[in-house]
Amino acid sequence: MKKDNVFWGLFFIIAAVLMIISRLDVFADFSFFRLFFVLLLVCWFIHSLIKRDFGGMLFSIAFLCILYDDVLGIEKLTPWPVLGAAFFGSIGLSMIFKKPYENNNSSVYVERPSSSQNAQTEDAHGNTFNFNSSFTSTEKNIHSDDFSKAYVKNSFGKTTVRFDDAIIQNGAAQVVLDVNFGTAELYIPKTWNVVNRASAAFGSISERNAACSNGVPTLTITGNVFCGSVTIFYI
Repeated sequence: MKKDNVFWGLFFIIAAVLMIISRLDVFADFSFFRLFFVLLLVCWFIHSLIKRDFGGMLFSIAFLCILYDDVLGIEKLTPWPVLGAAFFGSIGLSMIFKKPYENNNSSVYVERPSSSQNAQTEDAHGNTFNFNSSFTSTEKNIHSDDFSKAYVKNSFGKTTVRFDDAIIQNGAAQVVLDVNFGTAELYIPKTWNVVNRASAAFGSISERNAACSNGVPTLTITGNVFCGSVTIFYI
């Protein structure tokens, strides 16, 4: 069972209980919607903390400050100053504290052509890949007879990864996303079975074209997308 489903499933069950209590007049001055948003923001913070998602942590705190600015006496700081601080703080923390990646340097070989004004195209060979780009546009063409895992990290740019020349030998492989204020495009063979377990906050993960998989091999997509977009193209 997916852990995220359990986490948010419990949240909505608690919300349902609170809604019933709010209609029974058990507690005076009970505001369901106010408590609902507080609970939502606290759960968002905990979820982001577990995922080490700085954007989620800072924005959940910012919205809590906006909700209780009168109690905290910070009316002058809401809403735009705290939202701006959360925005720039999430960028800075994401750039300083980069998420750890498993990397096998011996298994990855990247041919780097001369740079141009357009997207830089790279041919990557091996079975485990680590693609990291910021403030630029890059295209990665994976050539592998035994593809197992790829890490795709992008900040303020665009990363395109093509898997049409990759073969999954053991029946399962993984793509780990870390997209912040950027976009990523994944071109995946339509015969692969794609399981999307990535989470998106203020972003989106969408699919284009139709897949025609018989269940194997399976590509599992995990990770986080914050203020960005990921598009999966079946080819």
